[in-house]
Amino acid sequence: MKKIRSYIILTLLVLLTSCFYQPKKEELYGTYIREGYGPDTIELKPGEIYIYNGFYDNEKIINKGSWELSENKSEIRFKDFTFGYIKGN
Repeated sequence: MKKIRSYIILTLLVLLTSCFYQPKKEELYGTYIREGYGPDTIELKPGEIYIYNGFYDNEKIINKGSWELSENKSEIRFKDFTFGYIKGN
C-alpha cells in the first residue's frame, strides 16, 4: 500500500510539473517531419521564420513565412501560412 501511494504521488508530481514547462524559442528550432500521405516537413528557424515543404497532387509545395510563440508559450502560430502553394524546383 505504501508503494502504491508513493507511485501515485510521484506520478502526480511529474504530471503537474510537466504542465508548467514553457519552452524557449531556441529549443524549438529544427525540422519536424510528418509522415502519412507523403513526407511533409516544417523547419523552424531563428528570426521566427518557417519553411514548409510537402507534396500535393504529386507537386512539390513550398510555403515560407513567420511564426511566433503564443504568450503563454503553449502553441506556435504560423502568421503567414496559406493553404495555397508555390511550386518548388
